[in-house]
Amino acid sequence: MDILSKECIASVTLFDVRGSEGELMVFADCMRIVMEHYTDSQIAEMTVCESKLELSYFLSGVTDVVREMERQEYLPDRFKS
Repeated sequence: MDILSKECIASVTLFDVRGSEGELMVFADCMRIVMEHYTDSQIAEMTVCESKLELSYFLSGVTDVVREMERQEYLPDRFKS
């Protein structure tokens, strides 16, 4: 993964990054595993998210990006709608 640019707005740093579909799939898979195996309170202790619901928004965003990959024949079934 490469940082193409970054910008600080208020107290948030926004990154433009270049990452492969494989890297994004790993992120999505890890978020899915956390949501399946941990409670809301455990998620709040281990991450910057407070609940499975909040984490699900991040997972949805990453999954939406993965679904845009060019070679759809290589898209694993777990990412298909």
